[in-house]
Amino acid sequence: MAKESLAYKTVQKMLEELESGKQFTKRLRGRCFKEASFDELEFFLSKSDAEILEYESKKSGSGRVVSLPFVRKYPMAIAASISLLLVALYFSVRLFIPNEVITQLAQYKTVELPDHSKITLNADSKVEYNPVSWYWDRRVSLEGEAYFEVEKGSDFIVSTKSGKVRVLGTSFNVKDRANQFRVDCKTGKVEVAVDDQKIILVKNESAELNVLNNNLAKIINKNNYVATWKKGYFSFDSESLASVIEELERQYNIEIDLRAEKDYLFTGYFPISNINSSLETVCSALGLSYSFQDKQNKKTAIIIQ
Repeated sequence: MAKESLAYKTVQKMLEELESGKQFTKRLRGRCFKEASFDELEFFLSKSDAEILEYESKKSGSGRVVSLPFVRKYPMAIAASISLLLVALYFSVRLFIPNEVITQLAQYKTVELPDHSKITLNADSKVEYNPVSWYWDRRVSLEGEAYFEVEKGSDFIVSTKSGKVRVLGTSFNVKDRANQFRVDCKTGKVEVAVDDQKIILVKNESAELNVLNNNLAKIINKNNYVATWKKGYFSFDSESLASVIEELERQYNIEIDLRAEKDYLFTGYFPISNINSSLETVCSALGLSYSFQDKQNKKTAIIIQ
């Protein structure tokens, strides 16, 4: 029943695209083709044979024998050919124009793909996918961080600047930020590839890229803290203070002026409730203090030793 439902919805999606193609041909009228051509076609289709012969006779000069124009003899064939040509043009264009979904600071979004797989984007992230070619090429481009719930089917590939993730049907989190590339497997099996390095992950396993030596390593995720941001929690495991601050700025859409050692390592799990409690949690653990100031009419947090 599920397969029949998926097949039905797939056909419906293709029909929607076809209808969009028809609307596209209407909008192209007078843009890609001379308006006169369409006016002439309408003229020949709206007049009687006698009226058209009289019109052609006047155009060609008196005394000459004229016949009905081609467009009058085969109007449906011409109209169908133009429509097919423009619909084909529409689909050709659609194959090269992906859908783009972007989240701003302090914003999440969930996207349902044509096969009912789902992507939940963390703040300040972007995904691109093509809804037309999706039926034979399940491929997503990601910038930032997102959690994927993939329906079973053909290969599902997530491409980032740092590496690629390939799955068949599973749930996992991909994070590709500045100086950090990490993949966490929640269920199923995931293949992570960076250059010529490949790692297979299963439930509660992660892969992380060391940006200093470009080494991809497997990590056992004992606490299974995968995509905790979806549930409203921060989760940091020996991350630099600079990375922690970047994430706080991203989630709260606030500027933080860090005037302390950026390489401090922080480990913590706490709710994304408000900026005050988060700063208190981080600073108290590292022996730091913070205060707020207004800079250019914008609230800024300052962290000091």
